[in-house]
Amino acid sequence: MGIEGWKAFIPVYDVYLMCEYLIGAHKGWMCVLTFIPIVGTIVTLYLYFKLCQSFGYGLMFLIGFLVLNPIF
Repeated sequence: MGIEGWKAFIPVYDVYLMCEYLIGAHKGWMCVLTFIPIVGTIVTLYLYFKLCQSFGYGLMFLIGFLVLNPIF
């Protein structure tokens, strides 16, 4: 992604950077949606799907990512 690794340890900023990278510039406002209980689950699943797509994987990798998160 071209972002320094230390930024991953800042709790909310890492989600903001992931939203901006996966969805596009100036779409970091979706980070706020991840903190709303039901909407947050849907937005997080969408972000994980976009993350899998950015690595060239599809839906099955997403299912594996959700079920076996420490391994993936």
